[in-house]
Order: sequence, then C-alpha cells, then structure tokens
Amino acid sequence: MALQTNQDLFHFDLSVVLSMERELEQILGTLAGEVQDQQLKQALQTHQQQTQQHVQRVQQAFQDLGKQPLNATDQTVRGMKAQHDDFLQYHSPSKDVLTLFDAAAAHAGEEYEVSKYQALIQMANRLNHERIASTLQQNLQEDQQADQQLEGIVQQLLQQATGGQ
Repeated sequence: MALQTNQDLFHFDLSVVLSMERELEQILGTLAGEVQDQQLKQALQTHQQQTQQHVQRVQQAFQDLGKQPLNATDQTVRGMKAQHDDFLQYHSPSKDVLTLFDAAAAHAGEEYEVSKYQALIQMANRLNHERIASTLQQNLQEDQQADQQLEGIVQQLLQQATGGQ
C-alpha cells in the first residue's frame, strides 16, 4: 500500500505500535524470567499484564478507525531484542549483571514506548481522532508510570552494584 496522506501515515504508525506492543509483551515475560531482583521481576510481570491491555486498546483504536492493521513491524524493538540475545550469547553475563542489563533494557524500552505514544497521540489529535487519542493516552500514562518505576529500580541496582558509590 502506498502511503499518500497523513491519514495513511497515522494508519501505518498505529500498525507499528501494535507490533511494538505485541513484541514487548513477549520480551517482558522473557526478562521477568531472567532477573534475580524480586522488585524488578514484579515490575516486569505487572507491565507485561498492562501490555496485554495495551494490545487490546490499540486493537480498539483500529476498530474506531474502521481499518485493519497494516503489515508493519517495529524494527526498534526487534533490534533491542537482538541486542539482548547477542549479549547473552556472546558475553555470558553473571546473574547480577544480566539483571542490571535487563533492567536498563526495560527502562530504555519504556522510554521508546512513551515517545511513540506521544507522537501518535499528537497525530491523532491533529487528524481529529479524539477517541483514539484518548484510548492511546491510557497506554501512555501506564508506560510513563512503568518508566518511572523502572528508572528507580535501575538506580537502586546501580547503587547496589557499585557499593553505594
């Protein structure tokens, strides 16, 4: 499909966000299974459950738009997963190092999600898709909360790893 209009671009970007959420739902489960820190494990599991709701909300946005998702893949999230997999395969990290790596990766993923939703909501508002913008705003708020929580956990883990220095 040739993308000719801003509506087409919105449709494409919404499709990319659906891909992003589906990928992250799987990745969060993997990370939760790897980490040693119980607070981080719980945060990842909670956000995985929220991400399932995010997928449902994005699917609702497609219904409101009256369109089906395009065949679009979020290459950024795939790249993050590839980096994680390479880290495990080629560097044999200790459990503590892997926990810190996963925490930082999850935090980076949340930062990315927040930026994607902010841009998509702005576009939805400009294209007069207020209902879709409101639906996506719920995802944004949950991602912002998860981002703040993960940032705090990363700081705690860094402090523990460096002996409080």
